[in-house]
Order: sequence, then C-alpha cells, then structure tokens
Amino acid sequence: MSKKLYSILEITESSSQSEIKKSYRKLAKKYHPDVNMNKSEESEDKFKEINSAYEILGDEKKRREYDKYGDSMFENGNSGIYNTEDIDIEDIIRGMFGDFGNMYEEPEKDINAMLNVDISIIKNGDTMQLDIGEDVYDLKIPKDTKNNHVFKIEGYGNTNSEGKGDLYLHVEISSNEEYHVVGEDVISKINIDLKSILLGKTIEYNYFGNIQKIKIPENIENGKKLRIKKMGLGNEKTKNKGDLYLIVNIIGIPKSKKLSKKLRELIEKEF
Repeated sequence: MSKKLYSILEITESSSQSEIKKSYRKLAKKYHPDVNMNKSEESEDKFKEINSAYEILGDEKKRREYDKYGDSMFENGNSGIYNTEDIDIEDIIRGMFGDFGNMYEEPEKDINAMLNVDISIIKNGDTMQLDIGEDVYDLKIPKDTKNNHVFKIEGYGNTNSEGKGDLYLHVEISSNEEYHVVGEDVISKINIDLKSILLGKTIEYNYFGNIQKIKIPENIENGKKLRIKKMGLGNEKTKNKGDLYLIVNIIGIPKSKKLSKKLRELIEKEF
C-alpha cells in the first residue's frame, strides 16, 4: 500500500507524533517563502505539499485513517492532500510552538539597543555620530551621563501595524587607553616622583579638568592603589556612585652615577 505522505515529511510509519512535528517544522522552515532564498514556483509548491501532508499526519485521527487506506483515500477524483485551497497555512504556523512560530510575528515597534560610550565623552560631554540605517544621527552626550541612561530617538524603530516605533539606546560607559572602567569604578595610573613618595607630599591630579589634591602616604609602594571615593561614574538604574582608583607609578628615580657622595653615604647608612 502506497503511503507517500511519510516520504514527503521525510519520516517513517513508525515515527512518533513529536518526530512528525519536528520534521515538519524543519522542512517548513526550509521551504517557507519568507525564509527560503529560492523563490521559485517549485519551492512554493513543495512548501504547500509539506503543509498538506502535515494536515493529515499531524492529526492522530486523520493519521489512523491514512494508515488504514494509504494514498487510496484520495482517489476517485479527490485530489485530497495535494489540494491546498482550503488550507490556511498561517493558521498552521500560528498553532506551532517555539521560535519557528515566532519568526512570523510582527516585529516589536520599539527597538532597544546598547550604546557604548567612551569615558572621555562622558566626562567631557560631546556629540557622537551614529549610523542608523541609511542615516547619520548626531547624538548629544551631556557631561557626566550615567551608566544605563536611556536616549530616545523618535521615529527610528520598526514599523508594524501599530505604526512607526522609536529607538532606545541604553548607555554603557567603556574604557580607553588611559582609563579602565569596571562597572561604575574607574582605574588609572598616577605618576609620582620619588621625592613625594619618600616625604609623603600632597600632589595635584588632573581628572578631566577636575583638579584633585591627593595626599601621598610616606614610602607607599609602587603599584599600590589610591582610592578617591565617589569620583567614579554614576548608574541611573541603581543610583550607585563609583570610586576612582589610582595605581602608583614611581618616576624620577635618579641614576646611581649621579648621586652625590653625601647622598650615597646617607643611603648607605639608612638602608
């Protein structure tokens, strides 16, 4: 007894209902006109044939009838399974579960995206040029914009049955060569001369035009971190304020040949 429907869905008569559905989803995705790059009439006919076969084998009652009579159930002038005029293919797809069915839903009207912004732009304020589709959009970034701040760009979302949506850009502040960003904390290097290290002096540090006076502990070791509280970045969502960490880098160490005799004797004595 001929049972062509099983070969159309690339399964066997012993296949379970879940296996039938899995094979159908794979084939329908392969030949669906909205997914398949080959828009030929042959491809569309194949898609209709697959859906028609699933109409029978995907229904347990219809499948039992088909297993009993095979392809003969479509004889006597009834084109049966190959007549797709009464089949609503979109209803079949909407009735399916999982991500394949979601491929045919309307896109969300609004678009949410991450916007990486260099810390120097955040601390100084500047304009970023964004390539959005075919347009170049100038986005003004106010000084000290916080992590998770959202910029709304009207009219740059998707279009669906509800109309034209908007684009929402969520700020994520990023590092550069001088400043490393970890969450809301900022880490950088600070050059300190040997004299300030030995004597524990107060030095000035220029943090994006904000002059900070920093007391250097006597004999602080190279590579140690100095913490300046609440001088990091803000977070609009959590309301947190990060810290600034400065890694000590000792500079200006004199060459031994240039040390005076008196200084040599002093070093010899003290160390």
